[in-house]
Amino acid sequence: MSPATEPTESLKARAYRAIKTRVLTNQLAPGTFVSDQEEAMRLGMSRTPVREALQLLESDGLVAAEPRRGVRVLSISRADVREVYEVLTALEVKAVELIAARGLGAEGLAPLDEACEAMSEALDLGVLDRWSEADEAFHRALLTLSGNRHLMEAGLRYRDRIQRAHFVALRLRPEARPRASLAAHRALVDALARADGKRAVDLHARQREGAGRELIGMLDRLNLDAL
Repeated sequence: MSPATEPTESLKARAYRAIKTRVLTNQLAPGTFVSDQEEAMRLGMSRTPVREALQLLESDGLVAAEPRRGVRVLSISRADVREVYEVLTALEVKAVELIAARGLGAEGLAPLDEACEAMSEALDLGVLDRWSEADEAFHRALLTLSGNRHLMEAGLRYRDRIQRAHFVALRLRPEARPRASLAAHRALVDALARADGKRAVDLHARQREGAGRELIGMLDRLNLDAL
């Protein structure tokens, strides 16, 4: 289908993905005002799908509309990080419980294994962007494999709010947690493969709580109010 006849909904989805990627990877830094006209020109489309995409991003908690000024990219404060990690930990622990109960076996757990391999390869190459992408793929697969649509949707929404904080943190302190995260993820997959639900839940709860403390601690040490 040619761009001229592409449905508006598809254009909105394309604009949403493009702008969200720029926000989550800090190409559009906190405090930046996003113009629907400029984004439409950059993406080569009309302003309507871009405006609708920005409305979706506002519902995600990534931007906020300000009267007469436009749409501003929101920061992620220490309080936000703490709140989001608490919610994510609860959601992901529930996902681990559901996965353990489903008894997926090695084949069913393949998306988690593949993400671990991608993380390992990225670490060997020293490419932090690829490590971050693989780590994100692991957590999204965890939510998806829960088999619970409502849990998955809630979890993915919260993960979008925290992803930029991870991206920035890796640049502030690259050695922060990559290898520890990989080891914890592999241990979780092993516990799930052994159908040891209690160990899997305990491992994941400790890992997520530790990751949250690390990121909050980093903000404190650097005296940053927000990312």
